[in-house]
Amino acid sequence: MAKKEAIIKTNPLTTSGKSKRMELQSSLAVEMMHIVSQFDMAYVKLKSQWNEPGGIPEKEGQALVESAQQAVQEFSNFMVQFSNEVGFKYYPPKKLEKMKTDKI
Repeated sequence: MAKKEAIIKTNPLTTSGKSKRMELQSSLAVEMMHIVSQFDMAYVKLKSQWNEPGGIPEKEGQALVESAQQAVQEFSNFMVQFSNEVGFKYYPPKKLEKMKTDKI
């Protein structure tokens, strides 16, 4: 299996300001990184249009964000099952657990 590499941008507030490289072993992970990158760009666009004239109304923005949170939660649930099947210890993100109980 050929190794793949994804470049992950760091937070602009980090001191290094450099990109991180992540070595990925599966082609599915590479595709997921493409999806995540595009989601991030779409989210920035959503936030820039939120409640702006001619933009996205509050209710629609809320519904979109809630749908995204649900999709992430569902994937995390899948990872629990998948990890259990293959004997891998999956650690759900702590912020994801907090999202379950918090509203936007």
